[in-house]
Amino acid sequence: MRKSRIATFVGVGVAAAASFALVQAPGASAAGTTPVKATESVKLRTSTKLSSTAVGLFPKKAMGKAANWSGSDNMRVYKGGTHNHCGSKGTINSRKWVKVSYKGKKGYVALNCVDVQPDLPGD
Repeated sequence: MRKSRIATFVGVGVAAAASFALVQAPGASAAGTTPVKATESVKLRTSTKLSSTAVGLFPKKAMGKAANWSGSDNMRVYKGGTHNHCGSKGTINSRKWVKVSYKGKKGYVALNCVDVQPDLPGD
């Protein structure tokens, strides 16, 4: 009898931990994106390199959506070419990029150039 009570307790603890892990992060949408706002006007690029082709502009204060990790509510950060954009100028060479969708265009921007937002207007 004692072993079954312990097993039940452990089972309940595991179920509680699993349900806690499924809680959606603030600002993340169920569609696999995180709302972001541009801190500076930046180009949407075809890859995570400054030398890659620009496919559009992500203007300062514009709202967009950053891609999440597959099956997760966490924004995906890509490793790429170094940059000195948006707050990293002169002191930091960052290699972190995010994939952003803005007005039907998708491209990569430096992570330093976006702020995570609690929600997109109208969502």
